[in-house]
Amino acid sequence: MLAEIENAVIARLAEKAPEIKYLPSAKSVEVLPAKVAYTLAITKGTAEEITPETTRQHIELSIWVAFKNMKSDKDRRHGAFPVVEAVGQLLLKQKLGLEIKAIKYAGFTDVTDNEERTAAMAIYQVDFKTSYTVSKLNEEDTQELLTVALNYLLNGAEPAAAQDAVTLRT
Repeated sequence: MLAEIENAVIARLAEKAPEIKYLPSAKSVEVLPAKVAYTLAITKGTAEEITPETTRQHIELSIWVAFKNMKSDKDRRHGAFPVVEAVGQLLLKQKLGLEIKAIKYAGFTDVTDNEERTAAMAIYQVDFKTSYTVSKLNEEDTQELLTVALNYLLNGAEPAAAQDAVTLRT
């Protein structure tokens, strides 16, 4: 579900704010001059037991919005504020077509470091929270989940396409 949430946020922002370029890298690594860009990550998860078989997974998602503005620090801040507010509004109360609690806007922070500020950049972290229910998997399903991650996702390979099994009876 975690990857689905990240992908759904990216899709929502691509649809509603296509002017903001998505960068699939760490914050500020590829920011282009005069272009507003963002990256995101689920940065924290905590769990709360509901029943012995179900857990409520609470997550925190951060979006780092970055851009260059050569004018001044004040101009960078004033340029960032409406973008921060718009990103917050675009995700506020959204479920993104997923079985999650409506997204809560949790605030923002200016995370621009001295090197970035010297390069006329501004980077703001915009934080969100949501949660979803996780049901306990049986051991076979847990092993399958682990196998998919280890064999395909972590080494960059794509999972094999689904295939139909046909059994002929004689």
